[in-house]
Amino acid sequence: MKGLRGQVLRYCAGGVVNTGVSLALDALLLAAATPLGIASACAFGTGAVTGYVLNRRWTFGAQASAVAGGVYAAVALCGLGLDSALVHVLHGAGLGGFAAFVVALPPVTLATFTANRRITFRDAARAEASYV
Repeated sequence: MKGLRGQVLRYCAGGVVNTGVSLALDALLLAAATPLGIASACAFGTGAVTGYVLNRRWTFGAQASAVAGGVYAAVALCGLGLDSALVHVLHGAGLGGFAAFVVALPPVTLATFTANRRITFRDAARAEASYV
């Protein structure tokens, strides 16, 4: 499916994969008594790498480039900051570590997708969206 609708559907499908990878790693690290902040950061980072590969190739059909990789990394680091802050606040509000990570995922995912679509993969996203 082409156009914006296709991008959204591919992104959501890729998001299921990223979320599964992130949640599984977070759960494993927490079960191994890894500190919450480290577990969350590792899980988020692993999801970010998976996301770059899926989003670059499948969601946006963009060519690999050092610039896009750098911008994606910067967006991911901003997302990591947001994720860490939300996990910290939610955990402080009484949620368990894993629950805090689960609750933080949707807003962080929305923010990073929007930034990547508008900045990192802007040209590829526009070309694909023109096929509405």
